[in-house]
Amino acid sequence: MNIDEQDFDNLIGQYLNLWPNEIDVSQVYIEGQPSPYKELIASHDRVEQELEELDDDKLWVLDWSMFKYLSALAKGEDKLLLSGIDLESVKSIYLVDIRKWREEFG
Repeated sequence: MNIDEQDFDNLIGQYLNLWPNEIDVSQVYIEGQPSPYKELIASHDRVEQELEELDDDKLWVLDWSMFKYLSALAKGEDKLLLSGIDLESVKSIYLVDIRKWREEFG
């Protein structure tokens, strides 16, 4: 297990505690366009407010990875359950994102 995998394993529990257990992603209409993301975005905004206080770059990278995962998962669903998240998929996204972040920001 490399350091990035260890970081993920250490951060994920803390990070998941910031999210609600369930997110309604049933389609709503925003400006006449169907969108499943209204509650997902509202939940994500609340998570980002919490992250502001924690001030940890790796958590911000994890946040971006999770948001990408949840956005893809939301398509065609009515709700997302935190308990149904595939952490290995999130970890795979995180490992790519953290490498890109290091390349860009050192």
